[in-house]
This record gives sequence, structure tokens and C-alpha cells, in this order.
Amino acid sequence: GRWLQAAFCNSRLHQLLLAKANVLEEKGFYLLGDSAYNLSSFLLVPYRTEDVKNHNSEMYDTFNFYLSSSRIYIECAFGELVSRWG
Repeated sequence: GRWLQAAFCNSRLHQLLLAKANVLEEKGFYLLGDSAYNLSSFLLVPYRTEDVKNHNSEMYDTFNFYLSSSRIYIECAFGELVSRWG
């Protein structure tokens, strides 16, 4: 996980997203990430398991469920693209 975060932070994409973070937020655009990434103004990641348990909050668990569900649809869409144009 750490190497993935480090690679992303050192990428041109990350620099572009940082530069455009205010515009993305104003328009309601966010990237969805998994727990390998850190939360940022443009990247939504799940709450850590410890946070969900410690706060005993259904809201955190619900957020994680919908974030995961959204990511699954996106991953399936990429799978379709690869299978068609591989």
C-alpha cells in the first residue's frame, strides 16, 4: 500500500489534481480510492476499520459500503474496456 501511495504522490496526475483541487471540489468531482491511499480534497477513501468500530457509527459503515459498491462498478467498467480493446 505505501509504495502505491508514494508512486501516486510522485506522479504528474497527482500534481495536476492538486493544482485543480478547488475546481474539482466546486464541481463535485472526486476520485474514489481504496485504503491504500490517503484521503485528500479530491480523493475519497474508506474509513479505517478502527474508526468504524471506535465510533460505533452506522454512518461510517454505510459510507464505506457505498464507496466500495461504486468502486466495484468502476472496476467492472474498466474490465469491459480491457476485454473489448485490451
